[in-house]
Amino acid sequence: VQPIAAEVQQLLDEVEAGKSLMQALAEWPVRTQNRDLDLLVATIKVQLEVGGNLADKLQLLAQIMEKRQLG
Repeated sequence: VQPIAAEVQQLLDEVEAGKSLMQALAEWPVRTQNRDLDLLVATIKVQLEVGGNLADKLQLLAQIMEKRQLG
């Protein structure tokens, strides 16, 4: 199992065990100490709170992450 798959599975397990999605999402980047994951979670939380097109937001986030990695 790849690391991200294991992390997503842990997130799903926490939600299935009764933790709210928002709480599980909030704890995810803290647990992994991953800055990119922090941005992903923030994007998902905004979409859940205000709606809109998640695909568009994720595409923009991917572009931001790619630019940041390239320097």
